[in-house]
Amino acid sequence: MPPSLMLPLAVTDLAAMRIGDKVALHWTMPRRTTDRVVLQADQQVEICRAAGAEPCAVFRVLLLAPGSQAQTTDQLPAALQVGTNRLMHYEVRLKNHAQHDAGPSNLAFVPAGWAPPAIQSVQLANKAQGIAVSWEAPAEDSQAMTAPGAVLRVRLLRHRLAAESATAPTKESTEAGVPQPTEQTLEAPEHPAAMAGGKWTPDSIVDADAQQNRSYSYTVQLVEQLTLEGHLLEMNGQPAETAALEARDTFAPAVPEDLAAVANATGKAIDLSWTAGPEPDLRGYRVYRRETDLAAQSAATSTPVLVSGPALVTVPSWSDTAAHPGVRYSYSVAAVDQSGNESARSAEVVEALPQ
Repeated sequence: MPPSLMLPLAVTDLAAMRIGDKVALHWTMPRRTTDRVVLQADQQVEICRAAGAEPCAVFRVLLLAPGSQAQTTDQLPAALQVGTNRLMHYEVRLKNHAQHDAGPSNLAFVPAGWAPPAIQSVQLANKAQGIAVSWEAPAEDSQAMTAPGAVLRVRLLRHRLAAESATAPTKESTEAGVPQPTEQTLEAPEHPAAMAGGKWTPDSIVDADAQQNRSYSYTVQLVEQLTLEGHLLEMNGQPAETAALEARDTFAPAVPEDLAAVANATGKAIDLSWTAGPEPDLRGYRVYRRETDLAAQSAATSTPVLVSGPALVTVPSWSDTAAHPGVRYSYSVAAVDQSGNESARSAEVVEALPQ
């Protein structure tokens, strides 16, 4: 057999993403030559860029290890950062010692032209419904929407930070038994103002999936989705500065409703029941009681006191076995969540055991 030409296999997974005035490239370096010989030394990689009908011009040469995950960033020339969106592509070639190659990689397409503007002043706020993420609108003279049929969206990268609040529940909150991922990408609906001649207004989104008593950081950017010469592409604006927040649970659960009291003469108790609360982090309930004057049935003669004991009531019912016959009692119930937040007391109901 003739000696190997030591031609590295061509790259097959080149990918490119336009982010502001740069293009991020990544690919996997082959491990073998075209005749299955294992590559040992670093390989010469030529990276080229072509816009429109121009030939692919080499702009960078690297030496990379076989089998490695390769990446590099192309700072676009000023002429490719401006103007109407148009198609350009990248390819890589791996050269042997004689400067021969086994052919170009797959083509990775990205748009040239105006990129979406950077979002400014990201603000985070803790809400009962989740974390509210708001940002300042880009300037009205933004030229982001230049490609016919393009759609502009807001994308958020949420990162759950390792440092957790000391008040966090001991049991991990999960959905369908799967822990929340450390990183998640969230996408707001199509920006309604982006299609109206560049007239922007401040915008926001509420991340209802964020868990309380956790720390998160958010990175926000505009993403333009467009089609050029049959290629469906994305072009990202420069990400805004990352903002972080500890989502402390300071929000009380809903006030219990439909409280009812029934005298149980046989059991010598007053039985209470109410509608269970809807909160997923609901921990239990506290029952309060006060005595009501018989002569003036609507007048309060005492302050409500906790009668259900130090432990929370975990079901929406409770029996007062310490009630005295002939004494009218006013009862109310409060809900408590996993963080110890207690709701206001419910509307009172009045009941008495017969003498």
